[in-house]
Amino acid sequence: MLEWEILILYSLKVGITSKENINDLIFGKCVNFAVGIANRLSNPYSFGISYAVYSKLNDDKIFAEKKGQKSNMWIDYNFKWKDEEVDIKKTKYTWGIS
Repeated sequence: MLEWEILILYSLKVGITSKENINDLIFGKCVNFAVGIANRLSNPYSFGISYAVYSKLNDDKIFAEKKGQKSNMWIDYNFKWKDEEVDIKKTKYTWGIS
């Protein structure tokens, strides 16, 4: 089971105050980056995370054991995001909710 201990969401409500219904939510890098990852993934590799998140995972969320051998469930993936090459990890493994 993946456990998320901390969720920090940066957003800002902006707009022209003299007119109604034109305010919008603007999200910071964390949300935009997550959407950028999600938009580039496809089945069977439907789950992606940044290296910062990957580095905080416990071993049971990094390695799968099959026939007594451990193997990394995550593979490296690279894409262009905002004119920058970005390295992430992606996986096709799933976990149940417990």
